[in-house]
Amino acid sequence: MVQTARATTFISRADSGRSEPPMCLAELGGDLVEVFLKIPGLHPDLSTASLICELMAGQLATDLGLPCATPLVVDITSEFVESLDSEPALQDAFLLAPNEAYGSKNLGPQWRSWSRGSRTPLISLPLVTDIYVFDTLIENSDRGVRNPNLLKKGDALAIMDHEEAFSNGRKPLEARRRSRLPWHMGGVTNHIDGDLQHVLWKRLKPGSAVDFAGSLAKWSALPMDAFLTYATHVPASWGQGGALNIAEYLAEACQNLDAFQDELERVFAGS
Repeated sequence: MVQTARATTFISRADSGRSEPPMCLAELGGDLVEVFLKIPGLHPDLSTASLICELMAGQLATDLGLPCATPLVVDITSEFVESLDSEPALQDAFLLAPNEAYGSKNLGPQWRSWSRGSRTPLISLPLVTDIYVFDTLIENSDRGVRNPNLLKKGDALAIMDHEEAFSNGRKPLEARRRSRLPWHMGGVTNHIDGDLQHVLWKRLKPGSAVDFAGSLAKWSALPMDAFLTYATHVPASWGQGGALNIAEYLAEACQNLDAFQDELERVFAGS
């Protein structure tokens, strides 16, 4: 179940990320918590479709047990918009945005962005595999070596930013049928050298016992109605078509996990 918070007071803008998301105080279950917000317009490509991808992926990551910030729907109050007086451009963006924002609960000050030059955390191979499988199956091209979109605290790791996921998944069924999906031959490409190579691929490749089946078993264990439930949590102000398309895509993905595993193992063996 996705919780709904209520934004109250602006704190600051993040110092990284294309959107430099604003952090605010928000009321959540009777407590005040720090939450990062995303709304359309924070950068040119950020739209309500991006928020849908974030919320759908955040719910899925949570159900799969992946380390990530808690996904939230955040009500934007007039008091919060008034608190943006020191950021007139940001205030204008919120005045034009839906009354609900996508939010992610702040993990805490000890967490830092994993930059391209950071030491690779000593994370376990099963977690590396789980994250790689997750990103590959949701078509997340935005965790490459150029832009890792990872947080680290010592050797702990958390994933973030899924606004560019579901590149085919957000399309209607007829359009998806004309696309090469991750469970199709040649549908996995994030192992190829270059800026879009998955940032954790080289942690996988030297391993001699990568357990793709173990990661995919977690997907198999998801209730088949989970994805439609995710879609019901998407605010009406964001539109529902994209959410339902993604729910259908995820159900189709779960029906093709054996073919997806075959493709992963083919790529792994040949690279």
